[in-house]
Amino acid sequence: MKSMQRHLAWCYSGGFSLIELVIVIVVFSIAAIPLLGGFANVARWLDTEQDIPIATQLSQECAEHLMLQRRTNGYASITSTSCDVLPAFAGYTRSLTITSPYTGSACPTGASCKLVAISVAKGGDTVDTNTFMLVDY
Repeated sequence: MKSMQRHLAWCYSGGFSLIELVIVIVVFSIAAIPLLGGFANVARWLDTEQDIPIATQLSQECAEHLMLQRRTNGYASITSTSCDVLPAFAGYTRSLTITSPYTGSACPTGASCKLVAISVAKGGDTVDTNTFMLVDY
């Protein structure tokens, strides 16, 4: 009798039953549904995540070009067509808006200011905007 009890204890203590395995499989299957739904959106998110740094670089390129042009040719040389000489990047459009003279509160008294707004769009949607002020003392 004792040997049979030992045999039964050994048989039942060594692993999982079939019902326990089925329950675990069902729970994992239910938990996997939202995870797999999230993976379907990854491709769309990757496109967006790629657009932001490219647009930021294009905006920064224009801003640096304007600063260089101001340093070499003077304050008056900055116009809304100043960034047109930069190479285009396929699928992206860069627009430059200059408010001159800018008379907002940020402009120091007695100085001449230009408010520069650079925006980069892809497919009609604005991806990045860069705004800064140029001051001529």
